[in-house]
Amino acid sequence: MTVSIGILDIHDGFGDDTWFINNFTYTKLSDELKEYVHFEKISSINDLFIILEKSGITSDKFAGISDVEYNESYVYQTIYVQTDKITEPSFNKLASQIVRDINVNGRMIFIKRNLLNESYDNFTLSDFITIIRNVFVRDALEININGDCRLIEYINDVLESQVYKDTFENIRYYEHKLLDYSLTFYISKSEEQTDNNLNIYATIIYGKKIYGKVVLTLTDHHDENPRCVNLTEKIIKEIYHLYKNKIEIDRSRYTKKLIMDDLNLEQNNEEKKEQINEFPNITYNPNFYSIISSEYIRYKNMDLTVELKDFPILKID
Repeated sequence: MTVSIGILDIHDGFGDDTWFINNFTYTKLSDELKEYVHFEKISSINDLFIILEKSGITSDKFAGISDVEYNESYVYQTIYVQTDKITEPSFNKLASQIVRDINVNGRMIFIKRNLLNESYDNFTLSDFITIIRNVFVRDALEININGDCRLIEYINDVLESQVYKDTFENIRYYEHKLLDYSLTFYISKSEEQTDNNLNIYATIIYGKKIYGKVVLTLTDHHDENPRCVNLTEKIIKEIYHLYKNKIEIDRSRYTKKLIMDDLNLEQNNEEKKEQINEFPNITYNPNFYSIISSEYIRYKNMDLTVELKDFPILKID
């Protein structure tokens, strides 16, 4: 089996003054970055080590491995050299932004891992653009009372993307913990509290009656540096189905043993040359999206009746 990996050359990154959603479209990012990323074919772990060495990522340097983007099907990983010096010519600002401000020296390698069997998949320009876009732009969801969803793109604060003149005065937010993540509900305190204006999706997930349209964001608390990650209509409706059917997720079903040997970049022996296997370890396997989707598939045929009248009303200050 032969697959493609990506190699990012040194790039100056994107300054704060360019952080506008329109600057992170697929077309603009492709035009800006296509000359800085190229692709190599590998068919074994040994091939990967050869490319790492050619890229300056050698065992005598402090190499890092990070899961930088993930969903229910794939995890995108990077391999790079960390540095304390940010003024040297080989400092890679864009690579540093990709791994959330870890200082990166020289080239960065990208690999795409399939969560079904932890094999490698082809890493493409489209994958690279998706990673870069998601460093700066995230997706929230607006859910209307009829269950219709609208995608909301935001950079720093989801409320900045809203056009209501009284947004900051009128909106309150409430967090709901789910796995190692937080769903944040942005709710207007001026919505009419009538049965016809009840937001069923938000009510069932949060556990209290919520009225009118609601904006939802998702935050990953997997490590000490929480960050916002993307929400999709698919995943929020799977969450709704699980809550509607009173499913409690059994975390033990998704426990994975960390294989410490997989973290060693010096593994370049004969037994590693034959095939692409479990190197390096995938931290985000399982992850939020894959667990929710697996639980949904397990219970998708359940359909309990929920008595919404029994839910207390969320009191908004």
